Amino acid sequence: MTSNFNSNKTVVVAKSDRADYTTIGEAIKNSQPETRILVKPGIYRESIVIDKSLEILGDGKASDIVIEATNLNCILMQTDYAIVRGFTLRESTVGVCIPKGELILEDCDLTAYDCGIVICDSKANPIIRRCCIHDGQGNGIKIKDNGQGVIEDCDIYGHTYPGVEISKGGNPMIHRCRINDGKQNGIWITDNGLGAIEDCDIYGNTYSGLKSDKGSNPTIRRCRVYDGKRSGIWITDNGLGILEDCDIYGNTYPGVQIDKGSNPAIRHCRIYDGKGYGIWIQDNGLGTLEDCDI
Repeated sequence: MTSNFNSNKTVVVAKSDRADYTTIGEAIKNSQPETRILVKPGIYRESIVIDKSLEILGDGKASDIVIEATNLNCILMQTDYAIVRGFTLRESTVGVCIPKGELILEDCDLTAYDCGIVICDSKANPIIRRCCIHDGQGNGIKIKDNGQGVIEDCDIYGHTYPGVEISKGGNPMIHRCRINDGKQNGIWITDNGLGAIEDCDIYGNTYSGLKSDKGSNPTIRRCRVYDGKRSGIWITDNGLGILEDCDIYGNTYPGVQIDKGSNPAIRHCRIYDGKGYGIWIQDNGLGTLEDCDI
């Protein structure tokens, strides 16, 4: 990937005195916009606020370049544009909090107590790419309050709450991600959440693979939803949505469950090999089914 940053304006952060700085925060404070900050291997116990346009790169293996921020955010985005690549973020309340700006976050490994990544305002439009977000005590990624963004080629697994939660007008694009082995829903879209979820594998979750409720209206295309311990997809409480060209199979409860006034459109889907009903509609549930194999 190319960027607008000038590689001639580069500073180095390392735990040794021979570097320009020994903390990332100090490097950010003293750098001009469009500076490239190279961070050498080590454990950096600090909470970082990005308040100017910077490129912050791990210089080595991500597993060897660690940011720890106990009871704080590892990274808070407070500028219009920045790039962060190649870090392990852990032991934080929130790994990355994005209330504004286009943060390009790539090739990072995140574990957090509350949430791996929070995207939380209409001014927030990040790109999250090739990240592993796992084993947190809250959500993997939460998109709310009209937040947007692109999430692609990520692994999201092992969370106590839903791996991805979209609410209150949140409208991300999620492409080619694997969302699995969570202790609740794989993806939960609620309170008028939106989103386009395409070419994802959603599997092995304790609750539904994907749940849409309370007026939410996502579009789910070419996804595989399988081996869940409850329904594959559950649309409830006046939920809406479009499901197209999906494979839904091997789930313990119905492949698709529609209830409580919900009214999705399901087209060109294959629903098979479940341990319950293929599609179960009850409690004033509605829906349009076209060209499906059940």
